[in-house]
Amino acid sequence: MKTDDTDKKQLDQFGRSLALLLNRAFMYQADHPYLFDSMEATCTVLNQLLAKISPLVFILNRDQFYIDEEPVDPRVNLQRMVIHFKKAGIESISFYRGVNKDELRVFIEILIALDAYPNSDSMQNALFKKGMQHIKINHVF
Repeated sequence: MKTDDTDKKQLDQFGRSLALLLNRAFMYQADHPYLFDSMEATCTVLNQLLAKISPLVFILNRDQFYIDEEPVDPRVNLQRMVIHFKKAGIESISFYRGVNKDELRVFIEILIALDAYPNSDSMQNALFKKGMQHIKINHVF
């Protein structure tokens, strides 16, 4: 994917926003106000990017996260996410044009519930059963 400086700034902003959202999701319950604030911010920047780039893929490769081909800011603490993704066998999350806060909330609820959804296949099946069309796990083109 060829990106200009504006796209790179938005990708960086999305990476930090998504990392904050996921880190908060691991610390708090899915209905916590901190999560709602993070979902709002993440959804805003995500939809700005999806207007230009769809799907937008968040990838784990050799303990490093990337948004498409751009590395997520290394200053962001991603270790908890790396461990969680490896435990569940998640290699990537793809976001498609049309994602909204409700889908993001359901996705977070499924992602953090390793007791109910212990692996990426069970998470993807749960997303499908709940009618989530704009977020896919381990579905990379």
